[in-house]
Amino acid sequence: MFTTYIRKPFMLSACQLTEENLKELGVVKTTTTGRKYILVGNSRAYVGDWITQRFGKRQVFQQKAFGLRFVEYTQELSDLLDSHGLVDETLREKYNDD
Repeated sequence: MFTTYIRKPFMLSACQLTEENLKELGVVKTTTTGRKYILVGNSRAYVGDWITQRFGKRQVFQQKAFGLRFVEYTQELSDLLDSHGLVDETLREKYNDD
């Protein structure tokens, strides 16, 4: 009755928040315990978290959650996805420009 499907991958831009890029990505705030963060929408992003961006929308992921959901886009992965027709070429062009 049910058929198994796999979700097609999508591309996005991401960067890991560090002490060095904190000020570039947002207004630095500090918790009552002295921990630095920036606001991304309604979410706090701390050093070590990942910020993703797709179609202008930003989202915050903690290290573990990011690692479970995303892999870096490499030539090897590109070749594999191409062989199965899994990435829309217009998306590839957009993210190759970033």
